[in-house]
Amino acid sequence: MSDFNVTRWFKDQYLTEAGEGTTKSNELAKLINDSIISIDDSMSYTDFAQAVAKVIIDEYGQHLFTPFLNHIKNEFSKEEPINEYGEYKSEEEDLAKEISNKFNIGRVYASLGKYSGGRSDSDPLKDKSYGKIQFMVRSEFEDSTWNKIVDFVKSKGFEVTQDSNYYDIEPGEREWFPSINFNFNQSNL
Repeated sequence: MSDFNVTRWFKDQYLTEAGEGTTKSNELAKLINDSIISIDDSMSYTDFAQAVAKVIIDEYGQHLFTPFLNHIKNEFSKEEPINEYGEYKSEEEDLAKEISNKFNIGRVYASLGKYSGGRSDSDPLKDKSYGKIQFMVRSEFEDSTWNKIVDFVKSKGFEVTQDSNYYDIEPGEREWFPSINFNFNQSNL
């Protein structure tokens, strides 16, 4: 439960009580995730993005394209910094595919990004980048399998900063999936 964000929880509680629709969005997210799993548990993000775009185009209209994209960007930035320029896009896809194939895991997502610049020479994050691998499985891994996955990530030259072989669900709220956070030297990628 180390991924639990108290501030975010209180904010969601406030928004729910204020009638801002947080509960609706969480219910919808769960239904979408369940639908993805029922259609293809290893659906690519491009297929998912095309489906979302079709719903926006068909049901909401062109006048909402920019506000929708701005809102999505804001939602992502609440979780972790956004890699806006896509400098690691192919590396993210390759890493996710490699782990998925090596360990026979359906939906694996990898995200990579750079920490902000202008860091002093004494800052341990100077010239470093960050990453996260999330395993969209509704269970925890056997300890031996999880240790092999973590060791594999380390063997790629990544410095694992946190790993969580933890799955939990709060019905109508959210799910926590096993994940690995790491740092790496920008020059090594």
